[in-house]
Amino acid sequence: MKLIGVEFLANQIADGNFTAKVVFNHNGAIFFPVHEQHRDQKMPGLSYADESAGTALAGMVSPGKIEIRNHRDFSSERVTAIINQLLAAAELAALGNWEFTYRGQKLR
Repeated sequence: MKLIGVEFLANQIADGNFTAKVVFNHNGAIFFPVHEQHRDQKMPGLSYADESAGTALAGMVSPGKIEIRNHRDFSSERVTAIINQLLAAAELAALGNWEFTYRGQKLR
């Protein structure tokens, strides 16, 4: 699993009050600033596109919480499995007790 922007995210977490963005799937995650667009973040096997056209999920990151946008190809169970895979990465240990929501439901 490839992770991009973990240093950026760590700096945001250390600063405290922040909002950031993420795109992710089973291949990895990209964390980036809010002034950039989800659809512009890409790597092999990971591409978000509007209207559920891409292969990745989009999310908004704030202290202690990640809100994930709906994607017609991703069930809640699949999203939960991907989140668990992401949280297994040592680089994302700081997110271990965060709340993740999808389709208006708390996944963890």
